[in-house]
Amino acid sequence: MTDEQMLHERLTAVAAEQDDLLPRALSDDLAAGRRRLRRRQVLAGGGAVGAVAVVGVLALGVTSWLTPNVGTSRGGLPVAGQTSAPASTPAAIERPGVPAPDPAFDQLMKTTLAAHVDPAKQHLDFSSGPFLMDRQPAVMAGGGRVGWRMPGQAGEGVIGLSLRRTPYKCGAFTEPKLTCHSVKLPNGRIAQLGRQGDTANVTYRQPDGEYVSASVGPLFANNTTTPVHDMGITDAQLLALVQDPKLNLPPMTDSEKSKEQKMKGFKPSPQELSAAARRALTGAMVTSSYVENIPEEIAVYLNWRRGSIAETLGVGVDSSATVSTCQEQIGVHCEQLVLPDGRKVMYGEGAIIPSVGTLRQIRGATFIQPDGDSAFVRVSYLAATPHSGGVSKDQILALLTDPTLDK
Repeated sequence: MTDEQMLHERLTAVAAEQDDLLPRALSDDLAAGRRRLRRRQVLAGGGAVGAVAVVGVLALGVTSWLTPNVGTSRGGLPVAGQTSAPASTPAAIERPGVPAPDPAFDQLMKTTLAAHVDPAKQHLDFSSGPFLMDRQPAVMAGGGRVGWRMPGQAGEGVIGLSLRRTPYKCGAFTEPKLTCHSVKLPNGRIAQLGRQGDTANVTYRQPDGEYVSASVGPLFANNTTTPVHDMGITDAQLLALVQDPKLNLPPMTDSEKSKEQKMKGFKPSPQELSAAARRALTGAMVTSSYVENIPEEIAVYLNWRRGSIAETLGVGVDSSATVSTCQEQIGVHCEQLVLPDGRKVMYGEGAIIPSVGTLRQIRGATFIQPDGDSAFVRVSYLAATPHSGGVSKDQILALLTDPTLDK
């Protein structure tokens, strides 16, 4: 198994443990997670062994958006209706691309939630942290989870509320997973509803195109090991909640609109990327591994083999709105090269932290295209010392500057 495949499986496992409040679809979050993981490895000097630990940090960060108290227990639960937030969690709000507090959005979500499911303020516990916003270009999502207290019961339930511009999969991330069915609403629109006992999930596409999800469960596992029962939150309440016209994402700024516009039409197709790779990588067996396709990046990963030599190669393009440095994208120090036709690229070779007694060898390059998008090629393999006979520097540069990569 290649190191990229191993990383893919670990990230998949992490993402699968999250619920439907994730700001992206599962595949999108996986791809974005890999990029953040790679950058963290660069900053920390990390490699494949460090990947396991960093994946854990990534999972913590995602869950911390939902519940800043993740992994902790609380000695004295605050009274129902309390709105004070605990100390901020730097890991959840300081990394680029991670949701951050938005007081106006937080207040909107809390007041709307309370109005529909707890107007008497007897159950909702907002102490686990604010509802957060992710304002990344092409993402724009917000949400969170809060506690649900039952008088006379020791445990704590949970209710989540989220908005985003991409669809939710109803019931996919609840515990237990739910089978949802369509419900025709009085306004003629359709919602998806799933329920099993106190566990429920409703998803709804608003008339303006934004998606709302409300989830309920008897156990807030971040805060307690004791579930509650007979929560009393009805399907009718959840359906009314997701239809509330006050639930809207904040408007985008001019800068955010500009960045989002830059993410339209810059991507070659996965087929074009693979074809370009095969044109450049002659004289070897090249097989497809997987594709990353998120708003800010498109990439394909390929397995390259010639005789006993095997390497993993990634080729892709970043939008001009989210260009990475060569060292961030490739993982090793890069220097500028001037090609015979005058074009300038950044190229790097090196090794990163030991993994199971060996080093991961890296070769790769980035190229800022005339329109500002950035192409990259990254070759990696596990070996104590660089070997000869693998993907060559000339092949990397030829693939990097292939015209089909520049849309």
